[in-house]
Amino acid sequence: MYDTFKTLMVRDYNEHRNLYRNIVKRSRYFIAYKPKFDLLNVTGGQEELNPRFFEGAAGGAVLLGVPPNCDAFSQNFDWTDAVIYVPENATNTPDIIAQLDLQPERLNKISTDNVLNSLLRHDWVYRWEKILDTVNIPHSPGMIQRKAKLRQLAEIVIEKNKPIN
Repeated sequence: MYDTFKTLMVRDYNEHRNLYRNIVKRSRYFIAYKPKFDLLNVTGGQEELNPRFFEGAAGGAVLLGVPPNCDAFSQNFDWTDAVIYVPENATNTPDIIAQLDLQPERLNKISTDNVLNSLLRHDWVYRWEKILDTVNIPHSPGMIQRKAKLRQLAEIVIEKNKPIN
């Protein structure tokens, strides 16, 4: 493990993202709380969707935390067990993880669902597609290729996770 920060500044953005991505994809669990969950005086109770939810899901980790109560979360993370609720002040997190570890089929389904939803819904190409559709601009060949590649990757994930008879 190496440090990509110095005095709270990222020294090399690519190096930092590579480290982060490699840690997430090798993690079974990923902590994700709504932004500024502990700063009610700053948020005034407003809750927003944190990019950490997308990052953890894309890496195939099981998300542990408190999801935000907002439309953006409900629309983007609408599958079962998208986030396993663990309050920010929980003292029993090791027990929650131990109980989850006893459910390998459930963990596999959560991981698979997180990766599939990331591939088929959360890549930037889908956001760009909505913008272009709104203003009636055709999709570029690159966008079409990108979506085909994401579908191909999703098929690999589905095939890899099929039960063996």
